[in-house]
Order: sequence, then structure tokens, then C-alpha cells
Amino acid sequence: MKLKKILLLFALLIIGFFVGTIIAKAQNTQITSKPNIVGKWKVDKSSIPGLVDDIIENVRKKDASQADALKEQKEMIEQVVGETIFEYKENNTYTFDVPGRPQSTGIWKLSEDNKKIIRTDDKGKEIINDIVESTKTTLTIINSDKRKIIYNRQ
Repeated sequence: MKLKKILLLFALLIIGFFVGTIIAKAQNTQITSKPNIVGKWKVDKSSIPGLVDDIIENVRKKDASQADALKEQKEMIEQVVGETIFEYKENNTYTFDVPGRPQSTGIWKLSEDNKKIIRTDDKGKEIINDIVESTKTTLTIINSDKRKIIYNRQ
């Protein structure tokens, strides 16, 4: 009887060890897997209104009258944001194409834990975005205004 209890306890320990190893391995894979962000991306339609609101509010911090003028043109700004393309390249450079404006460029990298995109523009300004999700077709980040933005691969 005592031997059966010991064997049962031993079997439970082995099962627990294997289950724990599988869970730990799955968690480590999620943490260390490199997001697939190389490619061209456009802002998802669902994210455009909030992103435009952030743009207007950031302008308001500098010039309230200019922000009011932008608010009057909100639909046009939403259209421009919807046509803007971000391209992350294999060589860790990026381009930011806003219709009607000169192309912005810079360099990008992932944080050591692969949970953040760190961009440095051509003027040296660093922008850090948290990666919420990265799939073959979508990239979801938290931008510097703490807003969740969804991008669709082009």
C-alpha cells in the first residue's frame, strides 16, 4: 500500500514536471519570438479616428488655433492617414510615406525582449511603441499617446 502511494506520488511529480516544462517552453517562445514587422503597413480603418484625434490634440498643445483649423478638416486628415504607408525594411531602416509630403526615413530595431519597436527618425528623435500583437497580416501597437493602433500588411 505504501509502495503504491509512493509510485503514485512519483508519477504525479513526473507528469507535473513535463506539464511545467511544456508551459515554460511555450511562455518563453512567446516572449522571445521575433515579431514579423518587415514589410509595408497601413493604419486599419478602425484606428484612424483615434489617431487623428491624437494628432489634433498634440497640435493643440502647441497652437490651439491651428488645432481648431485641423479639426475643421478632420475628414481630409483621416483620408490622408488612411493612405499613409509605413515600411519596415530588412536592413533596419524604415520609410514613412504621407501623401503630399516628403518621405520620412529612419532606423528601427526591436527591444531585447522583442516587445517594443524603437524607431529613430532622421533628426535623431526616438519613438518607442509597445507591440501588442504581430501576425502575418496585422501589427498592433500602443503608440506614444498610449493609444492602441492596428496596422494591416499591404
